[in-house]
Amino acid sequence: MKSEGFQVALKEYFEKYKYHPQYDFWIHDHLFKVGIPDSKLLNHIHSVVDYIHKTYMPDLKKNDIKILDLGCGMGEFATFLSVLGYNVVGVDMDEEQLRLAKILKDENRAKAKFINADATRLPFGDKEFNIIICFDVFEHVEDLLPICTEMRRVLKDDGVVFLRFPNKLKGYEDHVGLPLLPLLPERIFQFIFKKITKSRRYYQEGLHVYYRRFSEVYHVLRNCGFYIS
Repeated sequence: MKSEGFQVALKEYFEKYKYHPQYDFWIHDHLFKVGIPDSKLLNHIHSVVDYIHKTYMPDLKKNDIKILDLGCGMGEFATFLSVLGYNVVGVDMDEEQLRLAKILKDENRAKAKFINADATRLPFGDKEFNIIICFDVFEHVEDLLPICTEMRRVLKDDGVVFLRFPNKLKGYEDHVGLPLLPLLPERIFQFIFKKITKSRRYYQEGLHVYYRRFSEVYHVLRNCGFYIS
């Protein structure tokens, strides 16, 4: 994807945190999402969506497949899928990140739409989307039931959710850059995480992180009526 203007806006967004220990990681993470230094992640997203398209909804054309990118952040995936021809809507609560999403969208002449909304109260009708992408969002949600219930409401009966979240057993905390932190008991983890983010003046004030085992998320999804593949 084209991203020259996006890269400028990205560095401006993180400018006041350039001395933070995780600054380079944050910049690299967002550049990786637009295909820099390579397109492995974008190719992965493409292959997953293409597989869902061909396997579960082969009779539909790309522009007839409506995709919700839930927690879209700076809109890298929503813009990319829109460029590929899919009908994409990105939703996020962070207005500043959505501003960057619109820069990336305009730079690539994409048709994606970006909406500022709460994932537990989506401004959409029932059974509106064929595919929902929820990429690295669940670890920032304390109670998964409301967001899973809402995803199930706006997803078509034959729709598919592509979900990614870090497992508690991963052993490394990306937001503050410390090993073993997710393995600690929840109460101790939250105490240490809050102390660290406060002392470092973390770039997303008030950010919360919750690590879960896959079995915990599986249980919530099943209770909301999802079949897990």
